[in-house]
This record gives sequence, C-alpha cells and structure tokens, in this order.
Amino acid sequence: VVVGDYTRVDKPRKIVNIDGRMGGPMGIAFGNNGMWAVADCSRDCVYIFDEQDQLIKLFGSHGAGNGQLNSPMGVTFDSNNYLYVAEYSNNRVQKFDVTGNHLLQFGGRGSAHGKLSCPIGITT
Repeated sequence: VVVGDYTRVDKPRKIVNIDGRMGGPMGIAFGNNGMWAVADCSRDCVYIFDEQDQLIKLFGSHGAGNGQLNSPMGVTFDSNNYLYVAEYSNNRVQKFDVTGNHLLQFGGRGSAHGKLSCPIGITT
C-alpha cells in the first residue's frame, strides 16, 4: 500500500505502509548519507530507511520524556546526519542520532523567546 509518493531530485521514492504499521506519515527528510526518515504522527514514532529503501530503525513511543514523541510532524537532517523532530503536541524539537538516541531538546509551549506553539515543520 503506497501512502505517498515523494520525489527527491536525484531519486524518486515510494513510501510503503511497512507491515501496516504506519498510521499517519507526515514529514519526510533526506540525509546526505542516503538515509531518509518519516515522522508518523499517529504512532508517535520515526522510521529511518537506508538508501535501498529498507527500514533500518524505528524509534519513539508516546510521551513527553526525553526521546518520547507526541505527534511528530516534521523531520530534518542536518549536515552531520543528526535528525531533528518537531513535535506538535509537545511543542518542542528533539535531536537524535541515526540510531534513535536522544541528544537534546528545545522549545516548550509558550510565547516567550525560545518557546514553541504546535510546530509542524522544520528544516536545517
């Protein structure tokens, strides 16, 4: 079951529903190492694929703790292939390595400097 067609300039991608697990794929990002990631806002997780489109990592669980996710909407890789995930319901951004290890977070609900309100996208 194809849930979306995404085209990268150099390679078209078909995202398939992995064993029926994807509930609400929202954001997609491509790293400079060939890996790519999809944020699933319904399952509160992130899927990481290799350049052969094979699932190599699935991480995340519902919650507000470090490494937990609540409605992840946007994802992006930086130039060092660290992954940033924008969470709509936790009003924050978390940074992970490609194995899913939590590195840091920033944001939090509010209107003060450095606070976020329902982020849905992110880019580096």
